[in-house]
Amino acid sequence: MAKSQAPLDALKDYLPEGTFEKVSEWLYQYHIHLTITRERTSVLGDYRNAVDGKNHRISVNGNLNKFAFLYTLIHEIAHLLVYDQYGHRVASHGREWKMQFSILLRDFLEHHIFPADIRDAIDIAQRTETTIYAISTKAGFISTVPGVEAGSIKDKKDRALQTLAEETGGMAFFTGDMLSLERSFNKISKELRAQYLVTYKPINDRYDGSFRKIDVRLDESRKDLKVRTKHGYKAIADSVRP
Repeated sequence: MAKSQAPLDALKDYLPEGTFEKVSEWLYQYHIHLTITRERTSVLGDYRNAVDGKNHRISVNGNLNKFAFLYTLIHEIAHLLVYDQYGHRVASHGREWKMQFSILLRDFLEHHIFPADIRDAIDIAQRTETTIYAISTKAGFISTVPGVEAGSIKDKKDRALQTLAEETGGMAFFTGDMLSLERSFNKISKELRAQYLVTYKPINDRYDGSFRKIDVRLDESRKDLKVRTKHGYKAIADSVRP
């Protein structure tokens, strides 16, 4: 597999505008050797922990668009930080990783770095195995915003937010007061504490980058329970390697 090594400034060509300074800060701070590779259908990026005094190693496919490249890089840096704290004692995409990933991602979300196109956002989230929980406060905190009804899904942006959450296995909340906002956070917290990891071996075991649909169902006798999961996944290999 051919790889490219170049001065750090060359990384600007692969990143969205306004993100290079933060990314380069991370590379220095966490002692990361970053490699940009040609397209790999089996993975978008991978992380290998530091051994024998060498730097942590992360590789990202150079054919990705700038937003997917940044998202994948953040994904791998989150693995690095979880490894530094827990080693191999936790699941690669468990609660610890999700928390670290959300912390790293926060700065970029607050500055609206990622694209507004919903399908691009869903594709990035599915490729990086990200579950999204969203809270809208557009009705205000006392339900006084004209023309906006708390808890309602009435326009294109509402539907896009709901789709983004549901397609990744999460939920969207539309609050209108402090009480409903608090209930939304409590609901998210409860769900994150009650997650189950279900695995299976697919008949098609090729990592070809295609989208595979998932349909998880409960036994008909358990009508008191409801399954919430992502609708599918990209067939790419696990990015964490020893």
